[in-house]
Amino acid sequence: ATLIEKSIRSVENGTAIANETAESLNKAVDGSKEFTQLIDQISTASNQQSSSVAQITAGISQISGVIHSNSETAERSASASEELSLQSQKMEELVQHFRLKTTNTK
Repeated sequence: ATLIEKSIRSVENGTAIANETAESLNKAVDGSKEFTQLIDQISTASNQQSSSVAQITAGISQISGVIHSNSETAERSASASEELSLQSQKMEELVQHFRLKTTNTK
């Protein structure tokens, strides 16, 4: 009877070990699933950040273009202003050559 009892205890111990092993494996699988979900979330966040950076880069490029265009316009305006100033000086010199007759209306 003791051999049978030892065999029963051994089977019970083996069953307990098998159950513990199964529980540990289930926890490992659950942990692996959580890990995979976290990696997916990180990947999604990285893609969103990449898209945002691309949009920011495009915006900065547009701003740079506008600044360049404004700079060119300012240069042309300055050049035109200088040219008008020179023309105004020439006109003043030409007008000084003319004298108007003064008329007395008495």
